[in-house]
Amino acid sequence: MIKQSLGLDKRSRSSYLLRAVNVLSVKDKLKRDCASLLRRIFAVPSPMRELSSHFISVYMCEGILYHGTLVNRIVNFGMSPVACIFNKYQVPPKSVCGVVDSLKVLLMNEHFIKPYSEEHILVSLLTQSF
Repeated sequence: MIKQSLGLDKRSRSSYLLRAVNVLSVKDKLKRDCASLLRRIFAVPSPMRELSSHFISVYMCEGILYHGTLVNRIVNFGMSPVACIFNKYQVPPKSVCGVVDSLKVLLMNEHFIKPYSEEHILVSLLTQSF
């Protein structure tokens, strides 16, 4: 939908384009949502908080993870459950890429909306599949 709204071919590469318009990947979105859920669970006293604290203590003391739990998912993402409880999760910045920076500048240009402008042609060439 993003490519179509920008007037690009459906076969254009989207990885750089999505990074240029700051669209999170599905994995980053899941990480952020799981960390946020655990943080909100521990913000209010509830049975879910007690159960989650049990799973965290079993993981920390014995190294056992129960399949299908939120704690298991957070550990599999490579995050610390304790850090998720006390700190708001921030998506780590991606490495600097010249193509992404170029796409950002071209997409923000006022002439990009014209289909045959230099900016639009350059964006289509930068996202072209080889």
